[in-house]
Amino acid sequence: MQNDGSSVFWRIAALFAFFVVVLPNSNRAISLPLFFLVALFSARAVVWSDGDAFFWSLWAASASVTLFYLLGPALAGKYDAVAWILFVYVVSPALWMIILRAALMKYSIERLIGKAAVLGALGAISVFVYYIVFYTMGIEYLTIFIAEPSAGFIDGQPAAAMHVYGSLVFICGGFFAAPNVVSGVLARSVLALLLIAAAVLSGRSALLLSIALGPCVAAVSAMRKGAFTTLLRQFRLPVMALGVLGAVMIALAASWDIDLMRLPTVVIDKIMSGGGEERVAQAASLYQGIADHQGLGAGHGVGAAYVRDDEQPWRYELLGLATVFRVGILGAIVYMLPVFVVLFRYGRRFADGVNTPAEDFLLGGFLAILMASSTNPYLESFEFQWMFALPFVYFAAAASRRPAG
Repeated sequence: MQNDGSSVFWRIAALFAFFVVVLPNSNRAISLPLFFLVALFSARAVVWSDGDAFFWSLWAASASVTLFYLLGPALAGKYDAVAWILFVYVVSPALWMIILRAALMKYSIERLIGKAAVLGALGAISVFVYYIVFYTMGIEYLTIFIAEPSAGFIDGQPAAAMHVYGSLVFICGGFFAAPNVVSGVLARSVLALLLIAAAVLSGRSALLLSIALGPCVAAVSAMRKGAFTTLLRQFRLPVMALGVLGAVMIALAASWDIDLMRLPTVVIDKIMSGGGEERVAQAASLYQGIADHQGLGAGHGVGAAYVRDDEQPWRYELLGLATVFRVGILGAIVYMLPVFVVLFRYGRRFADGVNTPAEDFLLGGFLAILMASSTNPYLESFEFQWMFALPFVYFAAAASRRPAG
């Protein structure tokens, strides 16, 4: 590509990144065409190497499992299910691998994470904008964020329906695993404030837990490197910022009648209850369905006895259990191969003591979105699959690594 054309392409790619990170699942009339356009130009920009065959072989194995377990719905004429599943499980992951491979050839992983942090800040700000618009202008102005907006405080707890929480789960898990990926103590502290405040206002357990998960990854990494003192310095200003945020949140809680002290109890209760009544009912039905099919899989496009979505009765929030129900234990293991790759490749660098802050970020975000996906089908939306694909492509393709810059 010519320089001018390349410049225009990367601006389009940046616009696409804004829609999938800050406004996911909200403006698909824009994001879906951009997805195909960016993938097309990325394919032209990528210079493939022999090492790339490894992650394409894993994609082929996953695609084969999907196609095999789609035979039933295809023969039964369930073409809406077939089209949706083919796109989500076969086409979309391939396009994301192409896009991210091109991005990792253009930018270092540190640069990409810096851009993700900026988008994370914008995503957090969008939560505040959502509440402000909801209470000052009305619900009809919020459809840019979600088709059916809602916000408010239920029993003293904040609750706002937004898709951006999925993106923030990854970015919170990554940032709090490696806060020094953001240069400058002021920028680091401001981002910490924004992410924590947005998580509290979201009322979402998965997002709050991702903030707790990040420091766990950071602590383990720092102890392995013998850099625990450095870690404490990295977290010093974010912790101070958290104190300031706490004072502000207490003042706002008093005026908005928010029960902040009850928030940890609500999160713990939700975890102990298995995610609430709906998810408990799903789990029981999916376990029974797995047993009925001897762990071999009922097939894609097939629902269990409990129906969560009347329009797409094969979809469930418990993605892990639903996957075993659909494709069986062996099929689920094939789907999990990219997870094993990420954990193994990171673990090997960790054991050698050469894991970088950027890799700590990727691991923290990856573990956070995997945790969240156990109770939310984030990975069945093409706009959230970058969170799964970025760590996989980075760790699977050795040639994707560039020096920081």
